[in-house]
Amino acid sequence: MELALQDYQNTPVVSRFADRHQVPMERAQELFEKMKQFLATYMENPQADSPSREIDEIWHMFILHTKDYADFCSKYFGVFLHHQPCDASEGKDCTTTQVP
Repeated sequence: MELALQDYQNTPVVSRFADRHQVPMERAQELFEKMKQFLATYMENPQADSPSREIDEIWHMFILHTKDYADFCSKYFGVFLHHQPCDASEGKDCTTTQVP
């Protein structure tokens, strides 16, 4: 993960996640870091495994902060990363998609 990506912080997202999911701020911050790592890994290898449920939940919270999320995707990946939630038991492809 690039140094700039490692340095990216979004306290409103982390705080809201901690509050809504009743987890300590430290845990929410750890999950936010893991989410960034997942997204970076996905960009290098689109066949990467799906994120854990916890990482997926903080990703959802980040997506709700639409401007921050769009700016983050543009700055660090050059594309907007869409997320299509699904249940694999529905027989759907549960992958992340990019828009150039």
